[in-house]
Amino acid sequence: MLKRISVLFLIISLFAACETIDDLQLIGSPRLKFYGVSKNGIDLGLILKIHNPNDNTFKVKQGKFKIWINGNEIGSAHLTGKVKIEPNSTGVYTFPVSASLKGKDLSLDLILDVIAGDSFNLKIESKIKAGTLVFMNDKFEINWEERVGY
Repeated sequence: MLKRISVLFLIISLFAACETIDDLQLIGSPRLKFYGVSKNGIDLGLILKIHNPNDNTFKVKQGKFKIWINGNEIGSAHLTGKVKIEPNSTGVYTFPVSASLKGKDLSLDLILDVIAGDSFNLKIESKIKAGTLVFMNDKFEINWEERVGY
């Protein structure tokens, strides 16, 4: 019985591995939502509009981010939870992110420039991994830079 189940699983896995996956598409500019400060850093929501042209639901499993302010790398961030992306749809998704601002270029001068100015240049680079099954994974990159006012 166990042998039959193993053979059936192998056949299903082979068919799943042959299926083509279209890339997930990032639409528009990302937005950030500030949740608060914790002992691990700053808790944010990275808001993205994503188009999934596939028949499969994807779960975003991993994500690492680098953050720059006015051309200075100020830290890194990582995804703190999974996000489910619906099939054959375009939707807005909020990714929970924890950022640690411990970059070597984070200085008092940079902080004062950001506080004193009416806007600053924010750049985020990321590699995110999404998948449906063991054999069906997709990676996509976010390279976003924008002048942010407040």
